[in-house]
Amino acid sequence: MTEDTHPISLHQSDLKEWWQSISHDGLSLLGYFEVLAHSAAELSNGTKLNGMQVSVTFNNKVPHLERGIGTIELVNVEPDNISANADVYLQKPYFDELWKELRQGVPAEYALAIEVAPVLRTTAGYIWNISERMSLFVLSATINIIRRPSGKPIEAP
Repeated sequence: MTEDTHPISLHQSDLKEWWQSISHDGLSLLGYFEVLAHSAAELSNGTKLNGMQVSVTFNNKVPHLERGIGTIELVNVEPDNISANADVYLQKPYFDELWKELRQGVPAEYALAIEVAPVLRTTAGYIWNISERMSLFVLSATINIIRRPSGKPIEAP
């Protein structure tokens, strides 16, 4: 087994709501996503990641990490209730664009791909070794927004 990176694909869950908050840490946007089945990674306890609920917070403040643009941390590792929280830093122009898109109304779909590390690469696939670490670094993030016409934009708070 060797240490490697692995992409995890997520899509917007049925909750198509987003929350914005402002604090001393800067601006943040929170959305809920679900891991798609083709994200073949699994936990070292044998639990598959597909279907895992992930609360993703996008921040505009630079994180203090040894690597990457954020983290993803497991909250619950029970096979029937697996969930995680992710914090992802977006540079100001990208954060502003995401907020602008959200103000335009609820799109048809959000898709999010994050590259995480370290994971173990085996001949059978990728493993997140939870006995060593409950969090991984997010090395990159790609957000795709599919829009359908919706009428009146949402007013800024």
